[in-house]
Amino acid sequence: MIRVLILTFLVFFSIRFSFGDEIRYLVRSPKALLLGDAYTAVADDEYVLFYNPAALGFNKGIGITLANVDSSAPNLLKPVYAKKLTAAVGTDVSALATNYMGLPINTHLGLTPTAKMRNWAISFFVNHTTNFNLKNATHPVWGIDLVYDRGMILGGAFDFKLLGMQNAFGLSIKAMNRRGFTGDFYLLGPTLATKLLTGSKDLDSIRQSLGDASSKTAYGFDIGWMAKKSYGKSELSLGASIMDVFDTQFTRYEGTRDLPNQEMLINTGLAWTYSSTLFDYRLSFDVHPINETLSFMRRVHIGLNIGVPLIDVMFGWNAGYLSYGASINAFIGKFTVGLYGIETGTSYGQFEANRFIAYWSLIDFKFGN
Repeated sequence: MIRVLILTFLVFFSIRFSFGDEIRYLVRSPKALLLGDAYTAVADDEYVLFYNPAALGFNKGIGITLANVDSSAPNLLKPVYAKKLTAAVGTDVSALATNYMGLPINTHLGLTPTAKMRNWAISFFVNHTTNFNLKNATHPVWGIDLVYDRGMILGGAFDFKLLGMQNAFGLSIKAMNRRGFTGDFYLLGPTLATKLLTGSKDLDSIRQSLGDASSKTAYGFDIGWMAKKSYGKSELSLGASIMDVFDTQFTRYEGTRDLPNQEMLINTGLAWTYSSTLFDYRLSFDVHPINETLSFMRRVHIGLNIGVPLIDVMFGWNAGYLSYGASINAFIGKFTVGLYGIETGTSYGQFEANRFIAYWSLIDFKFGN
């Protein structure tokens, strides 16, 4: 029996090998990103199923978010991005290499309608994310990661009391399709260079020539735990989640490149919350993902949320880079804007991608607590 438990532990919590670059999460909450992505022990918005399904064990009301859009792009307020992304380089490959070398470029657009019904929730998601990163000045290689995901995720949780704390255990299952490709492409190679030099504007033909692929429907599941204890107007929360247990694996049915799997990620966190009628704050701290061979500092996430009625101000530290923004809860919806940094290199503090993020929830209803 002991051998079985040890073997299970080693398989389930085995350290995964990561060779750097941006960690691939399925969906991120804009609010969480502005809090340094320290959200495992919080997960109290419409993105709960992408962080910790156990948080549903503490959901008492009904929330419906039907039209919410999040987007991100390079931060053009930063001079290096403003200068290089507005430079006219035409189809000169050497000019492209000089201008974009070492400049991580990201674009993202997502839609995640969600319904939370007490201890249950369902989310549908459509996400399109593109990352470009030109590296190696001697032999320019363009790392391209282009992924389009669509699917649904259903989860629930139950709560129980243990060791003087209110606990919850949650489970979610997902079904999704993935299209796109990822890889390193030699800038002067025949496929990419030909397209650039000819000034091709046919995006579909470019994607297909680079190996664009589509997957069959893939299935995965997540598990989570959360515990809370109240101290008057304050509350301590602890949380842990394992997202995409044993990986959500995609099988290609068309295209030439294998699609990247959604790898298992193990996340841990804690949060301290103070609430009163006119003011509240939350300090959160995460270490994730703990199953990747990253330096410890690349796993550290810290967030501070300060709220007054209708307005939240957020600050964060995301594995070495600062983030900040604000959220307004108006009668016609919820708006969130801010700036955040994220690591896209192979080591701590190597290549920061600095991004602007915007979120708009037009149809958002909540009933009960």
